[in-house]
Amino acid sequence: MTARRRHLRAVRDCCPLPYVFRGVVGFDWSGHQTGPAMPCRICRRPAWCRDCVGKPCHKACAEAEATRELALDQRTAAGATA
Repeated sequence: MTARRRHLRAVRDCCPLPYVFRGVVGFDWSGHQTGPAMPCRICRRPAWCRDCVGKPCHKACAEAEATRELALDQRTAAGATA
């Protein structure tokens, strides 16, 4: 398992349940921390927000990543049942 997959699992386990609307994942980040600007773990641009694991990340980047992962999981599950 790659480091990125391990991080995604850690985020999935500690974050509150996301909501899904029309296939797009959304998170409630009202309780998340902020800190000094550091490179986002996804896009590498400065980010003040921290994900629930404490790594710098934009909310939009985290939601886009979760949406991609959801689509990948759905394709994998559809292929397994076919």
